[in-house]
Amino acid sequence: MPRMTGMNDGRQGKIRWPVALMLAVCMSAAVFLGYVGGKGYLEQREGMAYYAALATQAHAASLPADGAQETPPLPSARPGPSVSAGLSAAPDGTDRPQARSTTARPEPSPTGAAMSAAGISAEPEASAGEASVPSKARPAAPVFAEEEKKAEDEETGEPEVEEQAPLSALDFDALRLTGPDIVGWVSIEGTVIHYPVVQGEDNRFYLSHLPDGTPNSAGSIMMDVANTDLFTDDVTILHGHHMRSGAMFGDLEEYEREAYYLEHPVMRLYTPRGDYDVAIFAAYSVDGSTFAYPTAFSGQEGFDEFIARARSRTPYQTDVEVAYGDHLLMLSTCAYAYEYERFLVVGKILDQPEGEAGAP
Repeated sequence: MPRMTGMNDGRQGKIRWPVALMLAVCMSAAVFLGYVGGKGYLEQREGMAYYAALATQAHAASLPADGAQETPPLPSARPGPSVSAGLSAAPDGTDRPQARSTTARPEPSPTGAAMSAAGISAEPEASAGEASVPSKARPAAPVFAEEEKKAEDEETGEPEVEEQAPLSALDFDALRLTGPDIVGWVSIEGTVIHYPVVQGEDNRFYLSHLPDGTPNSAGSIMMDVANTDLFTDDVTILHGHHMRSGAMFGDLEEYEREAYYLEHPVMRLYTPRGDYDVAIFAAYSVDGSTFAYPTAFSGQEGFDEFIARARSRTPYQTDVEVAYGDHLLMLSTCAYAYEYERFLVVGKILDQPEGEAGAP
């Protein structure tokens, strides 16, 4: 009997080692995943706090007293046909973004599977910190200075030049103090979408960086490198992450439901040249590995084909009229029904706020 007991103890010891090893591996994996998840959560919170502070600073610019604001029409700019550029090598993550040059954009290449990374979150090593953007402060002029200026005008006979109201409701001069690549701002009332739009030298850097260059998995809302930064292309493409928390472009998939569309039919686009409403007319999924993101159409036929396909894939009808020559805004993010799925929301940029057509 003692011998049999010893044999059983040996067998049990051999069995315990693999079990213990598996338990140790599982516990280590759980600790690691908990650390990564906690780090990602804190990082995203810091990113959202940054965007909230940036929005506060952006709205610091004052509008005219009567609230009137003339919105200039978008000029006609019709380059040759193109699709969005593929992803190029990412710059060093420790670098801060520098102001982009005004030279011509690189010739875009077909997207294919390369653009599939445009909505996939990256996990940068460093965490983001809150950043504040100095507002465009302008101290009030003393009374005696105003009287002195009037006296000078009377002596010289030159009329006093009134200061023009800002073209945008947002202070882009203040925004660009820390985000030199900011080219606009997109907002959808009643949703979390209220973010600056940046455009870098490639379609990769801002996937994992905030507009001030801080590494953050939330990234930035990014204009495709194939677009001009004036929103004058046939289609201007904005890429953004679909965060599990619903942040960034996480709300876009809600446009699959007609009820949601009816609650949020219009986007607001802010640019240094003026602010515009964007009437949404299509929302649908595409295969990001094969879909060619268009920025320009070669003619009426190509435009009509794109619009017809977008409307047919949208699960409801909209009454927004779209004609060749209109400027479109396309928002793109990841969806997860299948690999490389992307969800698009497309709208028509209006030359003046909706409801004011025909206003002087």
